[in-house]
Amino acid sequence: MRSLHIVPVVLALLGALAVPGDAATAVGTRQYANPRFAISFEFPSDWAPEAEGSHAISFAPRGPRGCQAEVRVRFDGRGKGRTLEGEVIEFTRALAGRPGAQLIAQEQVTVAGKRGVRLRSRFIRREETVRQEQYIVEHGIWFYWIGYTASSQVFGDHLPAFRMMLGTLRLGD
Repeated sequence: MRSLHIVPVVLALLGALAVPGDAATAVGTRQYANPRFAISFEFPSDWAPEAEGSHAISFAPRGPRGCQAEVRVRFDGRGKGRTLEGEVIEFTRALAGRPGAQLIAQEQVTVAGKRGVRLRSRFIRREETVRQEQYIVEHGIWFYWIGYTASSQVFGDHLPAFRMMLGTLRLGD
């Protein structure tokens, strides 16, 4: 039987940014690094860490709740049996179980110099239409799930901060 460990590194972006567009760079950035999972990235300096455990960290910007970004690392302990294509199938199956689910786009991408897939979707959550942009990135036997989810009304307001984080993502060996 395979040993599969799911290790979340959660960025709970539970609020709104004050300035649209390049707001993330306008307020400055801070660095997050986790050598155990060979990951680092920048995040807006006005976000405050809320909790950190051995496998998770969450941040929340000041302001009302409304969006969430998440980074999750998956590791197959034996290093075989999991593929990027299999991770995408798992995502689409989970999406299909949500009310009003629709996969809008799927494309091959390169993130931090690594092979990945970008999936854009929408679904209904608590009677509200929600949009999601999910990246699944393969790095050796690791799979990094980097996603952003927000209500359709505020999705565009927070997307620049998520993409800034994604653009500064570094995956080590």
